[in-house]
Amino acid sequence: MFPILQILVACGVLVLFVWLMWPSSSSALRPNGTDNNSELDPNDSRQLGYLIGLTGGDVTDALVARYALERFEEIHGRKATMQDVGFVVGLMKSLR
Repeated sequence: MFPILQILVACGVLVLFVWLMWPSSSSALRPNGTDNNSELDPNDSRQLGYLIGLTGGDVTDALVARYALERFEEIHGRKATMQDVGFVVGLMKSLR
């Protein structure tokens, strides 16, 4: 009886592992239903503060990020997507 229980537990753990690793396309894991292609307005303090706060930044970092995103709009002629914002914030954190 004990080996059968071990096999069942191992199968359950394997199924759980595969289920957790399987890519999900649902927006349930994303905050506010956003995706990587949604645009971020640098003048929206709530979005910018949330993003900078997640990375452990402070008010000074938020001001630098806002300026960097405004420059991004000037240079590229479009609003930054969430993927672009992540890249900008990642560069800020790596240069610190």
